[in-house]
Amino acid sequence: MATNTEKTTTPSTILDFSVGGETLQFGNNEGNILAYWKQINAFETSNKLSKDRPRYTLYDGPPFAVGLPHYGHVLAGTIKDTVTRWAYQTGHHVERILGWGKIALPTSHVIKTG
Repeated sequence: MATNTEKTTTPSTILDFSVGGETLQFGNNEGNILAYWKQINAFETSNKLSKDRPRYTLYDGPPFAVGLPHYGHVLAGTIKDTVTRWAYQTGHHVERILGWGKIALPTSHVIKTG
């Protein structure tokens, strides 16, 4: 019986785009930006800086309460992300309360009351 000892790797796709003689590599740029955001704790920092602003609260339900992930979950997540970004950029402190939903309320009540 033969065994395959070679490692198969898929090269990452980097989209090159030239603007004014400068080549932008979106795959590399995205990685650099994400690393920078992690380094400066961008999400936590934005929450600290906005704490005295008027509140905007998003009660976000369980991620897949109605079955396996599908396009509707992607669409709902995109809408929630867009709305909370809009709220932050228009001067609000955005609170995201995760796991909220009518499906979880009875379970939460049972857990709390024993």
